[in-house]
Amino acid sequence: MAETFVKQLLNGCHRAGLVEGRVLVGLSGGPDSVALVRGLLQLRDTLNLELMAAHLNHELRGGESREDEEWCRQFCEQFHVPLKVERRDISTFARDKQIGIEEAARRARHDFLIEAARESGCHAIALAHHADDQAETILHHVLRGTGLRGLAGMKWERALDEQLKLVRPMLGIRRSEIEVALREWKQDSRMDSTNSETHYTRNRLRHELIPMLERDFNPQVTEAILSLGRQAEESDRLIRSLAKELLRAALIETATRSCRINKLAFVDKPRHLVREAFVQLWRQQDWPRQQMNFNQWDRLAGIALGEAEGGTFPGPIDVKRVRRELHLTRR
Repeated sequence: MAETFVKQLLNGCHRAGLVEGRVLVGLSGGPDSVALVRGLLQLRDTLNLELMAAHLNHELRGGESREDEEWCRQFCEQFHVPLKVERRDISTFARDKQIGIEEAARRARHDFLIEAARESGCHAIALAHHADDQAETILHHVLRGTGLRGLAGMKWERALDEQLKLVRPMLGIRRSEIEVALREWKQDSRMDSTNSETHYTRNRLRHELIPMLERDFNPQVTEAILSLGRQAEESDRLIRSLAKELLRAALIETATRSCRINKLAFVDKPRHLVREAFVQLWRQQDWPRQQMNFNQWDRLAGIALGEAEGGTFPGPIDVKRVRRELHLTRR
């Protein structure tokens, strides 16, 4: 029922911190983003929200892309939602950056939504990812190789800067529940023809792997994956909190390009906690983390626990033991 969907969305908004202020909804015209706009329209007085929407025409499907754009214009006009539209040549962008179309489209959407939100004075960008998307994301992370953070999947709320955050208030709602609400509202939407093309990894997960797992192994596999994700998120949150405390106790001195750490603070501490303390340090120092993988973090933990004298890490960042201290310097 649509009423159930709206109640779930209200709970999701509270969990994602989507209360009060101006919010920009990423609108593709597909069922999920359309349901998000319709639901937020019913909740805007309750949550004291001012709604805006933004649509990016990727120019990947010719006339179909233009029809999506026009449909979004008419939809927002019907419900009196201000809409910002932009067109970008994703194929050229992907070729220039030497990345795949999926990644190019994701980056372009991300950049466009941030630009649109800042220009409009929004405090939040609301995305329509739902529970089935979350399960696909977690499964994708598992197949690529991941840790606790990857098992936790997408976050309900993520700060982009001090004034803007990304929220996903539908992460607790299943795709089938969205479809029920749209039918009850008699609300149409657009369907992206590329969503059925299985040469995209995400589509293969959705149309081939997950149905096979449901059929041959566990009919409730999506719920099982989501349960694993929730447990991973809770564990990861606890580890991060403990790691921050450990880092505070260990830090002796910090500057923009260097810091000193009391390595005795790591004695008898669990190795995974020491690894996470360094992750927190890198984040605090705003040092590059893109090239830091599990092996790199584990190597750092080994230095802190006395297994090696030092080493050099991406940045480059030099780490060396000096008596009872660790000295870290970014060149």
